Amino acid sequence: MRKVWKSLKNRLVVICYAVVMAAALAGCSAGSTVDTTLVLENDLSGVRRMSIVIDNGVFDQYFNGTAEDINGLLETSCPKELTWSYSEESGQKRYTVELAFSSPEDYAAKVAAILGREPEINIVTPNTVWASGIRVSEDFSDTELLQWMQDLLVENGFVDASNAGYIFSSGQLSVVYNDAAYDSSWGSSINVEQVEYVALDDVHILTDVNGMNSYDRRVVFRIPASSMERKGDAIKEYMNSLASAGVSGEWSDDEGETVYTLSASDLTAEELSAFDAAVFASEGVGAVRTDVSEKVSPFVFEELLTETLDLSGFATGSDASVHCTYQVKTVEPYSASLSYDGVTPGNEGYDSQMFSGYKILNDFWLHASDGRVEIPMLTQHSYYVKGLTVDTDRKFGSDWERTSSFVFETVPSDEDQDAIVARMEARAGIQKEDGVEEAAETEEPSPVPDESAPGENAQEDAAQEDMPQEGAVQEKAEKDGIKPAEVKISSKTKDGVFTLKIEQRGRPEEIQLSSLQLFENRGVLAYAKEREIWKVSRQEAFEEVINFGDFLEHTSEDFKIDYSVHMGMLSKMQYCSSDAAQMDGGSLNVTFNNRQVNVTYVGTKFCVTGLLFWLFLAAGTVCLIFLVLKVFVFGRKKKPAEDPAAAKAEESGAQPSAAGSKPPVAGFCEKCGTPREPGAKFCEMCGTKFED
Repeated sequence: MRKVWKSLKNRLVVICYAVVMAAALAGCSAGSTVDTTLVLENDLSGVRRMSIVIDNGVFDQYFNGTAEDINGLLETSCPKELTWSYSEESGQKRYTVELAFSSPEDYAAKVAAILGREPEINIVTPNTVWASGIRVSEDFSDTELLQWMQDLLVENGFVDASNAGYIFSSGQLSVVYNDAAYDSSWGSSINVEQVEYVALDDVHILTDVNGMNSYDRRVVFRIPASSMERKGDAIKEYMNSLASAGVSGEWSDDEGETVYTLSASDLTAEELSAFDAAVFASEGVGAVRTDVSEKVSPFVFEELLTETLDLSGFATGSDASVHCTYQVKTVEPYSASLSYDGVTPGNEGYDSQMFSGYKILNDFWLHASDGRVEIPMLTQHSYYVKGLTVDTDRKFGSDWERTSSFVFETVPSDEDQDAIVARMEARAGIQKEDGVEEAAETEEPSPVPDESAPGENAQEDAAQEDMPQEGAVQEKAEKDGIKPAEVKISSKTKDGVFTLKIEQRGRPEEIQLSSLQLFENRGVLAYAKEREIWKVSRQEAFEEVINFGDFLEHTSEDFKIDYSVHMGMLSKMQYCSSDAAQMDGGSLNVTFNNRQVNVTYVGTKFCVTGLLFWLFLAAGTVCLIFLVLKVFVFGRKKKPAEDPAAAKAEESGAQPSAAGSKPPVAGFCEKCGTPREPGAKFCEMCGTKFED
């Protein structure tokens, strides 16, 4: 026997199993009766009390052991979640097992530890004019809580396995709250529904968006005549109590219903949260505002207002519910929608029939069991672009300069202007220190979206396909050590027009890389020309593709892009991808009605260096001809003329004077005219023999 008790150590169920064994051996009747009372305090702390009653005759006949044996085991093996006590009276043995808890959450956690699963426990105790009483439901029974005892008794031979199901039998189930007792309505689990409520037809929650973090709020309650007849005075007293400083209340009648409206104006998100807490009189309600502007276009400002509302105080009971709508009205240029991912605009609603100018974002029914609802409203303020000019120019050497000027439809506030410029500078990697702008050296460019914005026509789609693969620009930049082009961001307001200017300067690959950072989309800037220096007219080709992405998400109906690229005064166009392209003063001008620049140009350009090449070549040729003529024509010696004085002197035998006179000659060669030395027999030049 002691070995048996030893094996049962650290087990809680022995007490209950002893009772069950007696019942099981008695045949089909249960060995014990378990009565349960769930006692709840005002703060919803309490205790679950289970009373196990065993007749002494059943216990003595069918249980192998004594109450002392059971009590000894309980001293060492009772679960920490439970406490127990034992008593004997009127021929019965009574074990009382209790589970105390500080809150419904604590209660559920302790039950889960015993059952080995998460229980479903709902405890609602409304105390408002709309509902009063208690509602409690559980998805487990007493026998489940005592299953561990039954298993132990069977495993250790105290009860035969065939009689295991008769050990425990559920008795009375009740709930005590505010000194009032409520019997469980049906089943073996606690299920108490004792709520008195009055009907409320509709609750309309109206929000006016005046601007970023500026709201007007109205909550309209529509109460049927039957409810006012039953508890009209109490309802009016309760509703009037919801009005407070800054919150006004107004009663009216509409089509046989009583309408009460609570309203407040010019609220921040924090003030709106306080309004919700006061009106809905429930913990955990309120509003939280989050600025999500950095996740969208630099020209768009967004905020997410997440409201948590709890209307369980107005609709309590398994069959009670209240119809609710969440409606919003915006003023230009704001828009609002539901957004469950916090960034992407979702349901923009449909026009309200009851409240002019409002859109219904959410239309739902709230029950007592799920009276809490979360409404994520995304407010968007978009500055529309009515025009864009893009001017590309080739500078000295291999540098290019591109200037993109965005012309806005409306003038942003000073604060928004500063924010737009700051966002653009952040994209470009420009840091400001002590008022001086510096280009930040970034080793890695901004990430590229998984998908580029789809083209608005076939030309735009084709351009997207022809552009380099995502990451190709970054990989080449990292490999070649290329840094983004120099970028300058500026803005101005003139004659009621706000313009944002983005200037990029550098080599084509540098501008291409900086465009990827600025616009977060792939692009192309390429130029090529013939290199032969002797050509006066050279072929040249230019291509530029710019996808401005979310910059042009919001544009005016007549939006267009005026594009120009300066090819040079002496350039002549042969082909352009746009049929509407025109050359004017060496500039190629194209107008795009879509949201992307896509131009390919082929032409000829008069080259001064080629002209100079041919001029130098011609001058060199002339000089060469002159030299040849000088050598072969003017370089030969002419036959000298006969000197009469010398001939006369020779005939007379006189010698020429020593000062500057030529040596005497004996005559001239008849063939070549070379002077003949006196006494010479042959000509020194041609070898002709002289005849004396």
